Amino acid sequence: MLVGWKSSNSPDVDTVTGSRMLQLVDEASNILTQKIGLQYRFVPSRLRLASHPWVRSADIIQLYNIHGGYFDPAILPALSDKVPLVWRMSDLWSITGHCAYPGPCERWQSGCGS
Repeated sequence: MLVGWKSSNSPDVDTVTGSRMLQLVDEASNILTQKIGLQYRFVPSRLRLASHPWVRSADIIQLYNIHGGYFDPAILPALSDKVPLVWRMSDLWSITGHCAYPGPCERWQSGCGS
């Protein structure tokens, strides 16, 4: 399992970034892109993700929560060219473009940003 932040010692879990340094670069990129309204549009660790041995040897890739500054959705076409993708949409982020759980609020339709 590739995750944004690893909280176990399991050898079956690795971070998308692979190092604290790349994680800091991703975080800085996320701060900058969020300020200009392009959040998650440039996540440097996507280059590592595409070449990760688990991704390269996968028969299928199952996606869950891909927002949070550690995954760049722009890599989805490249990943799906290699293997089938299954994406379990467990929140509304992929539909709203920003809000995971907007509830009754409809500001996501006009780019709320809050």
